[in-house]
Amino acid sequence: RQEPKPPRKTRIIYNDVTSAALLHGLHKNTRSAALSEDEAARFFSGQLSEDASLINKGWDGSRLTVDRRTTESFSIEAPRITLNLMVQPAAFEKFMERKGEDARGVGFIARWLVCHPLSTQGTRFISNEISETSGSRKFSSRISELLEQQAAIGALENNLSEITLTFSPEAEREWINVANQIESAIQPGGLFCSAHDYASKVAENIARIAGVFHAFSGHTNTQISYETLNAAVSVAQWYATEFVRL
Repeated sequence: RQEPKPPRKTRIIYNDVTSAALLHGLHKNTRSAALSEDEAARFFSGQLSEDASLINKGWDGSRLTVDRRTTESFSIEAPRITLNLMVQPAAFEKFMERKGEDARGVGFIARWLVCHPLSTQGTRFISNEISETSGSRKFSSRISELLEQQAAIGALENNLSEITLTFSPEAEREWINVANQIESAIQPGGLFCSAHDYASKVAENIARIAGVFHAFSGHTNTQISYETLNAAVSVAQWYATEFVRL
């Protein structure tokens, strides 16, 4: 009889972490990890940024296998790795000069949603009024709810079954249409004529964003609607335009 696996610890957020420490965390804790840095110069100059294949596999949800001679060997099934990185332009430009060709060649940057917001310097005036919209309050409340759910299921994660989301027939037809438009934009004169690597992941990112929107909205069914897909398309197109601009 197979013995039940011990419960996992709940840990989601990592920063300033090595590849080995991240793999160990995914193995011993929950299989979901967010690398979050508000000063990501450390990430782009550190060891983990050199291991693009690890991040790529985690983004893809592929099995991660660690074979060691002197310590424990293990594998991580269907990991979930996301990056949330904020970095000063100069630090990112140094990374691109040093590793940019390799990072794009293996599809590392193609998996990102990249933006460079305009500076608000000169308009950041101090006020004693706290501005919080009803939308931001609802967003924060939903985030808290999801984090509580994640903490609750963390110990049971080994025994959970996967839930597969699908598109509704209408959404599937539209996703195929959008994917074909993206492919056409790789041709000379198209939006992605000089960004083939990024174009190759846009349709998949649209599907992923649509899945996140679907889950975040609290739908109990497993079919992503046409409306949710269109919202994801709008977001992904904005980021794709930013990528090309940058």
